[in-house]
Amino acid sequence: MTTEIRKHADSLPCPEVSQNTVIIASFLITGCTRYANEEELTTLDETQAAVESSDKKVEDLKQEKAELEQTLADKKVELEEVKAEKERVESKL
Repeated sequence: MTTEIRKHADSLPCPEVSQNTVIIASFLITGCTRYANEEELTTLDETQAAVESSDKKVEDLKQEKAELEQTLADKKVELEEVKAEKERVESKL
């Protein structure tokens, strides 16, 4: 961020004064940030827990989907084998 400020300050007509002014202003702006209160921290913690829970649920569902897809593939193979067996039996009749 400081590099961006310096690049912008260097493009101004009087870089020495402007650069210092921009740097001081950036410290004042960042120095004036307020800290989160307890309610905001609690909300943040709850939100973070909800995100982690959702991420775990997504992973669990992906695993379940993969297992179901494998079961489906196995059943399709089994179906083809049964169809082939049926045709073989019908051809002997």
